Amino acid sequence: MKARFLIGLAVAALVAVQAVAQSTKKYFPERLDLSLTAGVPGLGLELTAPVTSWMKVRTGFSYLPAIEVPMHFDVMVGNDPNTSHSKFNRLSGLLEGFTGQKVKDEVEMIGKPSNVWNWNVLVDFYPLKNNKHWHLSAGFYLGGRHIAKAYNATESMGALMAVRAYNRMYDKLINDQIEHVPELLYEQKIIDLSALGPEYASSNDPAMLEALQSRFKSVGRMGVHVGNYTHDILYTEDVYVGEPDDEGDIYDANGNLINPVLVHKAGDVKYKAGDPYMLEPDDDGMVKADMFVNAFKPYLGIGYEGCLVKGDDRWKVAFDAGVMFWGGTPSIATHDGINLTKDVDGIGGKVGDYIDAIGGMKVFPMLSISITRRLF
Repeated sequence: MKARFLIGLAVAALVAVQAVAQSTKKYFPERLDLSLTAGVPGLGLELTAPVTSWMKVRTGFSYLPAIEVPMHFDVMVGNDPNTSHSKFNRLSGLLEGFTGQKVKDEVEMIGKPSNVWNWNVLVDFYPLKNNKHWHLSAGFYLGGRHIAKAYNATESMGALMAVRAYNRMYDKLINDQIEHVPELLYEQKIIDLSALGPEYASSNDPAMLEALQSRFKSVGRMGVHVGNYTHDILYTEDVYVGEPDDEGDIYDANGNLINPVLVHKAGDVKYKAGDPYMLEPDDDGMVKADMFVNAFKPYLGIGYEGCLVKGDDRWKVAFDAGVMFWGGTPSIATHDGINLTKDVDGIGGKVGDYIDAIGGMKVFPMLSISITRRLF
């Protein structure tokens, strides 16, 4: 309701400007100012023209340079935070032997603005008859929806690739039920499984597959522990696994399941409220998140303008403070489609502080300074 009121106020102000201009038959301003601006919106340029003795209209463009903010998440094994650390210690040797990468128990992340630009139209009202320094402002900012992003640092690529490799092996052992895993793992020495227990170190008994599957299932998948789900997460589509054919194959020549078996229907509960949210690397071994807001953002503010050089009103300095209305809670979407501001809570560390602050912001505080030069 508030957003609609503000949008209506901004539109009414612009209509008023147009009506005044038409009634006075002025299609070009008698005076035009150029301003260099700096502040929360970034660096920008604005053009300002008076409409009446108590109203000005300004329009401009601003751009916010990228500023990197470091953060980190913990790597978690299984769904129980209390046993995750000990499980990770056992598996770290397994993953290092498999990938050649020493795996850390945390992932370093980098957060920064993402190509934040805005075009603005603002109307300044001067309500004090004998004082032209103070003004009230109303208008809007229009820009890109994608305003920030976070992604893993290069130093964490090795750990994430190892996590992805482990989860891939987990899926093969638990879901695809590969029959020839013992031969591949033991006889060809692809990987040393001693980190799972001494009984897995040297046996090539095919019957070990069942025990191996059971052990992997008890350990669980690996991922970046972000927080806990605030509500049930449902499957968005049917999920199938494959059963081997008579020759032990699961996929045909085109990579399709030969004997697909439905294990989850769309709408089934995938994760329950309170379960840990485990962010797993994507196909490129990356973890990412992107922040989105509305493209159209109404603005209300107050400002003060005065001469920059005493006795020379061609140069002026102005300060503006106000709020930009985002149109609701911003979305912070991870690469697997989870919205961190709505679907997850209990996010720790600096990341949790940032997300809690963003999630509580329906408006964004704005502060800027501008240096103005009269063009004519």
